[in-house]
Amino acid sequence: KIVQGYEAHVGFMSQYFRNDQEKARAVYDDIAILCTATKLGTIQDVKFFEQLAANNINELVIVAEEIEPSILGMFVATKLQGKMNLLVIKAQGPLLEDIANATGASLIGDNTGITFQNFDVKKHLGKAQRVVCEEKKTVFISNAKSAKFHAERLEAWADGNPNQMEQKKLRERATKLKGGVAVIRIGAHTDAERNYLKDKAEDTVHSVQSALEEGVVEGGGISLYRVAQSLQQR
Repeated sequence: KIVQGYEAHVGFMSQYFRNDQEKARAVYDDIAILCTATKLGTIQDVKFFEQLAANNINELVIVAEEIEPSILGMFVATKLQGKMNLLVIKAQGPLLEDIANATGASLIGDNTGITFQNFDVKKHLGKAQRVVCEEKKTVFISNAKSAKFHAERLEAWADGNPNQMEQKKLRERATKLKGGVAVIRIGAHTDAERNYLKDKAEDTVHSVQSALEEGVVEGGGISLYRVAQSLQQR
């Protein structure tokens, strides 16, 4: 099934944010998203956690452009102590902007006028029906209306941009926002059978992705056969 979503080639900032150790990833359903282009550098920058507690929000994905190691360490400790389920992802520039729009989050930053001081969790947090985060890739499944509006805005910018390279990049960003994400649903009579089929499906998807990125070597000994033919001709 094709659903509205966005895939970003960025992953978790610490392995301690993983909650699926078997597959080395973090998976969350119905989770809030916070996006910030402003550096998370001091304790004052994380005062919004008081708002989270007041609104009974105990799971959060933070997508940040820059974060101080001490603050990241505090987030890891919060997760490990079971105080709150956190996932921290680093993304910069246009990618961060696209993630914010893909999830309906209001971006904290100088260009938006939203700061950590006037941040409101009820107005500025985004939402995702599901987030699957690996070391170098994260999929956000969300039906945020802002994704479509942002894609249309990028296409309009591309139409008015005389630089062909920049046009191409803008259209690629718009396509990713509009393209959606494929969800494979697998059922079985037992948990063991379902997990086996899920693993086979994931292996197949990864194989296809690798083939698209790096090409395919012919199987069945064909590669050796062609090499042998080439040597015989010489």
